[in-house]
Amino acid sequence: MAILPNAVQNEILNRTWHQSFVLMAAFWPTNLITLLSGSNSSIEHIVATLISSHRAMRLDSVEYNLVLTLVLCRPDLCDTAEFRNDLTAIGTNAKDALMKHAAFKSPTRYYGILACILSVTEDIAGYIKIIFFEPSVRNVPMNHLVSVIT
Repeated sequence: MAILPNAVQNEILNRTWHQSFVLMAAFWPTNLITLLSGSNSSIEHIVATLISSHRAMRLDSVEYNLVLTLVLCRPDLCDTAEFRNDLTAIGTNAKDALMKHAAFKSPTRYYGILACILSVTEDIAGYIKIIFFEPSVRNVPMNHLVSVIT
């Protein structure tokens, strides 16, 4: 397996950062749900609900890392066949491992976890950007932020 070039990593992060953000926000020690729930904004309520649903899944560290792997190792976001094959293999292994691991807690847990992460759609990315990024970075496009961070 090869290491993905930065350009490919950036492309994947540009398309998945919002899912990673919500997943990570559910584990932050600061409870963003409390901070957002005091607002009258429907956008903040939607984001708080998503973070809350992820937190309610109570993912353990194995599940968390496997879900993050599934979010980031998406072959459909890679144009190069070599890397697409690697991402497919990694994703398949992560799905198998998550399915086996989650089955110890509940036979339907795996599907609940997948439904939870799939609930973070691309339109949510705009909401997250409005709430968390625009106050500090204004109108800087996310692809610029992602490329600087990586």
